Amino acid sequence: MTTEFGVPTGIEHCVCIIDLLGRSGKLAEAEAFIDKMPVPPNDLVWRSLLASCKIHGNLELERKAVDCLFELDSNDDSAYALYSNVCASTQRWGDVENVRNQMESHNLKKKPACSWIKLKNKVVTFGMGDQFHPKTAQIYGKVRRAKKDG
Repeated sequence: MTTEFGVPTGIEHCVCIIDLLGRSGKLAEAEAFIDKMPVPPNDLVWRSLLASCKIHGNLELERKAVDCLFELDSNDDSAYALYSNVCASTQRWGDVENVRNQMESHNLKKKPACSWIKLKNKVVTFGMGDQFHPKTAQIYGKVRRAKKDG
């Protein structure tokens, strides 16, 4: 990419290649690419590989991705949640329980997800059951009406 287009290879490019290889089932090629990357792999690299392992059922490579992800940050609650979801999708309930126990031993709790939206040049965040917005009553009223009409 650098030679042909003059664009230096960044981690974002590497993650895209890993994602493309992984989604297409070329997990060995994705792993080889990671080993030869010109930049050190970050959490996005391992998350992408883990997601591909979930799709294609490669438990050995899944374990490697998880180990590398936890090595980068053993206190990242979202990494544990992702791994727990991967285990649950393959009905490995013992592994799900182990992940939850690891979270407890690290004193981690999964943070609730939130959404961001830009309204009138201002970024607003909200999450499920959020009651902190100044127009909460109007928002939930509109949702109730939409459900009733729908």
